Amino acid sequence: MGDADSNPKSSSLQRTEEAMQQGPPRFACGSSFYEGGKRQAKKLKVKFGWTLRIAPGVSHSNGNMAAASGDLMGGK
Repeated sequence: MGDADSNPKSSSLQRTEEAMQQGPPRFACGSSFYEGGKRQAKKLKVKFGWTLRIAPGVSHSNGNMAAASGDLMGGK
């Protein structure tokens, strides 16, 4: 997740009641989703196999997220 993806007024954000409960900026929503996954895994008594990676200074940008996650894709 990009830690700069935090504009609550972004025109592309979903504004449904459910989306707003997770947090208006994408970073808050992503954090909420990750924590929800951890809680669900614990509830189901299964291994939680996700890894949370924060891309410093990256906002809602496909190119910048790709560059920040290149090592996950076999890049350098």
